[in-house]
Amino acid sequence: MHTRISSRAVASLAAAAVFAAACTSRRTDPSMAAFPDGSPNPSSALSSPVEYLLTELGPTAVPTSGSEPSLRLDEATRRFSGFSGCNRFNGAFVREGDGLRFGPLAMTRMACSDPLLTQLEVRFTQAISQTSSLARVGENTIELRDVNGTTVARLRRR
Repeated sequence: MHTRISSRAVASLAAAAVFAAACTSRRTDPSMAAFPDGSPNPSSALSSPVEYLLTELGPTAVPTSGSEPSLRLDEATRRFSGFSGCNRFNGAFVREGDGLRFGPLAMTRMACSDPLLTQLEVRFTQAISQTSSLARVGENTIELRDVNGTTVARLRRR
């Protein structure tokens, strides 16, 4: 008895095999062990994600209100998530050498009742999308920097 397998079934099986192999073979990137300044990367040393609270956008301090915008980095899964002031967001990031790039943000779309929170949300998500590197400043503070090395956001560990 001969079983006939369609080319569509073969293509589907091949795609599933490639996907499974990509999920199970994880490359170890030595650059994940340290921030660009050579200091230890706190999130790679921990088994759980590290959460940071936004303290400055560019040179402007962010007022504390009890529900500060935040950014959570998980080096193990290379995923990020956070709160922008009104909405939650998440996505993937890439570390290459001293660089850090965030992928597209998936974000809830709840309306902000406060125009200042709307402005904060827009500026914070822009800072995330402009990020090209990350630097550790002190023991509990990180800076997101753009391609020119300008700090676009400063965050402290929660």
